[in-house]
Amino acid sequence: WSDGGGGGGALLSVDASPDGLQLASCGEGGLLSLHDAEGGERLDIPTEESCLFSAEWCSPNEVLTAGACVSLWDKRDLRRPTSRLLPSFGTPMSCSPQLQAASRHPQHPHRVAAGASSGALYGWDLRLGGGRASDLGERCSRDAAEMR
Repeated sequence: WSDGGGGGGALLSVDASPDGLQLASCGEGGLLSLHDAEGGERLDIPTEESCLFSAEWCSPNEVLTAGACVSLWDKRDLRRPTSRLLPSFGTPMSCSPQLQAASRHPQHPHRVAAGASSGALYGWDLRLGGGRASDLGERCSRDAAEMR
């Protein structure tokens, strides 16, 4: 089967669910799409983003997306993301650096990291409710300098 997705414009990311039964895709239109991997049926989820750069399954029911913010979506309730994480607390989404990729830690699923177009690496602890991201790139650079 063949199907569009991503909401118009370029399709920027595709990822298979852990069980291989679904695909998540997103792109320039800011639309998150869930596809049945065998039959090709598609469910489109509108987001507040103008562009989504990545979609990654992080559990059989959860998809992480990256754009102006990182959003965690639960396929059992797609009305709104279960978490929305901004690079800086209180920064409007329109002023945020574009987050190009996001990933959840496989052994510590409460930890989320994202890389931005500015070259910054951000991290969040979902147990703290998101809030302001720590700038992991700055901390890693400082730690490396201290080790020298």
